[in-house]
Formats: sequence, C-alpha cells, structure tokens
Amino acid sequence: MSIALDSESPKLFSILASIPGKKSLILDQSLSVLISSLASFSQLQDHGIETVKWLAQTNAIEAGPSRVLIISRTDQDAIDNVVSVVKQTKGREFTLLLVPRRTVQADQILEREGIITDIEIKVLPIIRIQEEPDVIRVDVPPEPHSSPLVSPPELFNIAKTLINLQTEYGQFSRLRGKGSNVTSLANNLAQLQADLHIEDKIELEPDGLLGECIVLDRSTDMITPLLTQLTYEGLLYETYPITGSILDLPTQIASQERKITLGPADSIFTSIRAENFSNVGPRLSETAGTLSSELDSRHTMKTTTQLKQFVSRIPNLQSSQRQLKVHIELTELLLAKTKSPEFRQILEIEQSLYAGFPESEIMNQIESLIATLTPITITLRLLCLWSLIHNGLKQRDHDAFSQRLVHAYGIRYLPALHRLRHAGLWLVRSAGTERGRGGWTGFSRAWRLTPDLDLDGPDTTTGGSGNNNLDLAYLYSGYAPLNLRILEGYLDPAAAFAHSGPDKTGALKVLGGTGGPTFDGALKALRGPAIDVKGPSGAGRDLHRKVAVVVFLGGACATELAGVRYLMHKMGRQCLVVSKGMTTGAALVRAFTDEVEQLSAPDK
Repeated sequence: MSIALDSESPKLFSILASIPGKKSLILDQSLSVLISSLASFSQLQDHGIETVKWLAQTNAIEAGPSRVLIISRTDQDAIDNVVSVVKQTKGREFTLLLVPRRTVQADQILEREGIITDIEIKVLPIIRIQEEPDVIRVDVPPEPHSSPLVSPPELFNIAKTLINLQTEYGQFSRLRGKGSNVTSLANNLAQLQADLHIEDKIELEPDGLLGECIVLDRSTDMITPLLTQLTYEGLLYETYPITGSILDLPTQIASQERKITLGPADSIFTSIRAENFSNVGPRLSETAGTLSSELDSRHTMKTTTQLKQFVSRIPNLQSSQRQLKVHIELTELLLAKTKSPEFRQILEIEQSLYAGFPESEIMNQIESLIATLTPITITLRLLCLWSLIHNGLKQRDHDAFSQRLVHAYGIRYLPALHRLRHAGLWLVRSAGTERGRGGWTGFSRAWRLTPDLDLDGPDTTTGGSGNNNLDLAYLYSGYAPLNLRILEGYLDPAAAFAHSGPDKTGALKVLGGTGGPTFDGALKALRGPAIDVKGPSGAGRDLHRKVAVVVFLGGACATELAGVRYLMHKMGRQCLVVSKGMTTGAALVRAFTDEVEQLSAPDK
C-alpha cells in the first residue's frame, strides 16, 4: 500500500498544446524546480518550446518565434518583470501563465500598466511534486518580508497539500505537532476543510488509507540543520548545489551524463544514501564485488535458458556499473573533503558544542576561524549553534563576536546579525532564552540526543536501513536530531525513552518526571504550543496498516529524511514525508545573509 498522486505534467502539456506553433519560454527562475519536475527540456521541445530564458534577465525579445509564453509567480517583482518584457517587445503574441493562481494584485498591476488586454492569461494550479514514492515537495513562493525559517505561504501551501491528500485518501486519524507554527497550520487546515464542505460539498472519508499526521516544526529544532550532515546523501547536499534532486556532476568526474538524479531510479545511490559516510566505502566495495560476480557468472552457464536470463539482465547490470563508477568518484571527492583540516576543525567544534565542552575552548576555536576569514556562512553557522545549545551567549561574548564579525567581514553584515537575533538563532543569554528546557546537559540527556554509541555502523549483511538495532545518533556520528526523537516519541513513547535511566542532572525538575523523563513531560517542556486533534471515530483503527504522514515545516535535512525512513522501517510502518524541500545549515544561514550581499557592495 502506498500513496501515488496523479502526475501534474498533463496540466502543463495541455496549456502548451493550446498555444499553436513554435514559441519561446520565459520562466520565473524560482519556478525552475517545479517546471523541470513536470517536463524535461526535450518534452518542452516536443510541445513547441524553442528557447528558454529567465524572466528577471530578459528585456526586449528581438528574435525567435512570434509566440511567447511567460510562466511567472504573482508577486509584485515578478509581475513588474512581466510588464517590462511585454512593453519592450514588439510584434509578439504573449501568453502569461500564472502559478499557482491568479491574484487581484497581479491583475491590478497589469491593468495599471495598460497591458492586461494585450496578453492572454492562464493559470497553472500546481503547488506540489511527488519527488519520490514517499516524498512530496511543496512549492513555496519567495516571501521577502517573512521569516526565512517558516513563511505564511509555506503554511498555506502545505495545508492545501494535506487537504488534497485527505480528499483523495481519507481523513487523518490524528493530527499532532509541537512548535510555534503548528497552530497556524492547524488553523489553515480547519479553514480549508470548512471551505471544502461549504463550497464543494465534499466530506472527507473517515477511515481511508491515511493514519496519523505528525508535524515537525523547524522552530522546535533549529540545531539539527546547523550541524554538518554525515550521511552520504547529506554530505552531497552539504558539498554541491542540488536542485530538485538533480546534481550537476563536478568537472573532476568523467561521465557522458553531466547531471544525475538522486532518487530511487539510481539503485547504487539508494543502497548508500542513508549510510554514515564512514561506511560508504565498504558498501561500494561490496557492491562492486557483487556486480563482478554476476558478470562473471556467464562463464559458468551451460543452458540456453540461463544465457537468455543473463542477456535480459545486461542493461540493468550495465546501468549499475555506470552508477557505481559515478558514486565511487563522488565518494573519493567527498573523502578528500572530510580529510581536510578545515572540515575536521569544523566537525570538532560542532561535536565539542553538543558534547558540552567548556565554552572557553569553543570561543578560541571560532576566533581562529574568524581570524583566517573562513567563509561567513560557516562562522555564523557555528556561532548560531553555540547560541542555541547554550541558551544564548553571555552579553560580553555576544558583543565581542558581533564586533569581530563586523571588523572581519564588513559592516554590511550587521543587518544579518540583527535578523538572526530576531529569528532566535543569535541571542544574548538570559532567563528568557532558556526556552523552558534548563541546561543543555540535562536536556540532551533527557531526550537522548547524545547517547553512547557503537559507531562502527550496521552489519554489512543488512544494510543501513535494515538494521533495527541502530540508534538515530548513528546518522550524525553521535548526535540524534531532536525532531526525530519527537517523531519517535509520537510513534512509540516507550521506545523513545527506553534507555533513559534515573536522572542526576536536575533535568527532571524541568521535564516534570519523577523516576525518569517521560515523553509527555519532555514534550511539554519544549517552547511553543502543541496540537492534538483526533479524527473521527474509527479512523484510528489498524494504524500499522495505514500510511503515516510526516510534515516538516521549514524544510527537512537529507539526514532527517533518512532517520524518518529508518524509524518507519523499524516499526513496520509506511510513511509519506511532506516538506518544502531539502535544507542545510549553509542554506539556512544564507537565507539571512543573501539579501545583505545582494543589496550591499563589498567594502573597499
């Protein structure tokens, strides 16, 4: 049993077919992932597209077909760019395709500029992509004045996606979550469900394929994305730009294909994606041996039936060989990175932070990074990690590092520091910054964030996802993501706290326990409201036969996704993950610094 959503590609192809003849495509760059997931360039060519240009980089169109298709969002900047292109271009027929809906604001701008009657306007009502059988990516438009962590458009589009899921597969048996954004999501869901009932006369099926829906809010766990991911897939995201699961291969790799898709179609990638990087080499070696044995088996075949079976497998074996070669070369490049002094120093600082080492040691190491002008995204990432783990920095340390950053990288980054502080990532320590959790040592012990581990990895006969004795901390070589502990607690509270012995750190005073921390007590101590909405009577039956929906607000790390899959596999459950896409610590920090770098010229 699985959730397979209908392809959205026919909607785009139908619109392309309605515009006869050859045409140029001008695309809002923020929609590139969405459109490329719906159609490859060759498919666009089959439907009459001759050239593709970015909307923000296009002025007048002086050559090419007489028909022009513009695919754009509806925010003011995008529509202003549309107006500029249309006004500066003569002798062309324009079709404007708005995603995902037509808005009053867009119409007002087009009417004010006097071009609304000169163009044909259509709508492409798509907000989600099923990237993998168990992953739905929700498209989220840029929102300049909202939080880079979780924005109102993200909450609405995720709520809309969840309503669409329930319309097709039945109502959730239960909706649970914790964090500052979960109430807004629940309110959006309630409003959309009411609209569905009143306007469309649709009632949700009370006992369908869907089980519980668990919402994991990034505001509850901002530590995890700031840590360096140590799974194979996570390191790829940390190292290379990956757009919509498509990786542009580094120039050092000799391959006819310059792009690869990181997904189930790549069997080699699938077998190692969730492995801690220290175990990837042995896994690839084992796979190479297996492939070699399969190819050599042809020499011992004695019957025509055996030969026919072997010949039928040749395309798959050749494909696996090509995939293996690419991933071996990628692994070699990643290995060189992980052995570099810079990488090891950053990893050492991170591990020292969550292990609770003295702050004076951390301070000296980060000061050395600033002195050598380490990229500011790395420096800010570590400072924010320090701030989050230790409930902020002492006032004098906070002021001192703010001054050092400005002196080293330029005063233009001062607004970024203010934005980080406003988002709760770069704080001065006070009673209010404790977030109700107490000190880090007791908090991390209560949630088992840093358990004692055997980091040699799983038995090679079972594979990374098949060993049910692994702890989640294996993924980060010693740290278990808080969001995954929360998910584990929702699914099986007893298992989540099974190894928490009597507390000697004072954490129980905060977590409300007596003989040992409990999941409910630990969850209550986290900052932010909680939601727990039970579905209709009977919807909670046979949950192990239903698909659990896990929602990440603020995006998910590749390593968190690996942890979700591991937990569900361990519990014999099926799941569907819904998020706006993959995130990393660098991406999170850049969300605060990019605007500064775009608006400010470098210091002379």
